[in-house]
Amino acid sequence: MTPAHSPSSGSRFLSPGVDTGDYLYISGEGPRRPDGTVPSAPEAQFRQALDNIKATLEGAGLTLDNVVYVQVYLTNIGSYAEMNRVFAEYFPKTPPARAMLGVYALPDPPVQINAVAVRNLDGRKAIHPANFPADQSSSPGILTHDRLFISQHGRD
Repeated sequence: MTPAHSPSSGSRFLSPGVDTGDYLYISGEGPRRPDGTVPSAPEAQFRQALDNIKATLEGAGLTLDNVVYVQVYLTNIGSYAEMNRVFAEYFPKTPPARAMLGVYALPDPPVQINAVAVRNLDGRKAIHPANFPADQSSSPGILTHDRLFISQHGRD
């Protein structure tokens, strides 16, 4: 396993990603720009967090097309619609499976996103169960050559 690099990683104690050969696991990326500032608007914050993930992917020779699963942590669940719009822009073809969690606090509020990317795109496909509601910003499941990533759907 080798660490991947992201320009947004400000800590020498954290690896923005770990490349295991078949998969790249990306740690929680927040909305902080490389210069240390954070955009004020929710949509810009989501874009910056995804741009930070994109930088880590590119450092490992991958693109957003390789992403199969994301976990999104939000301190403001009211920004869910904005998050969906941005995800639909960043993942227009086959969006990854996704879990979204509302949380009380984050080290870099108001959003952090973890991601998993598969290196080999052969066999990567979206799984859509019958009678499952369509969502433009996430897939119910993504199958890779050896794993199935399933979205979190439902409410408590």
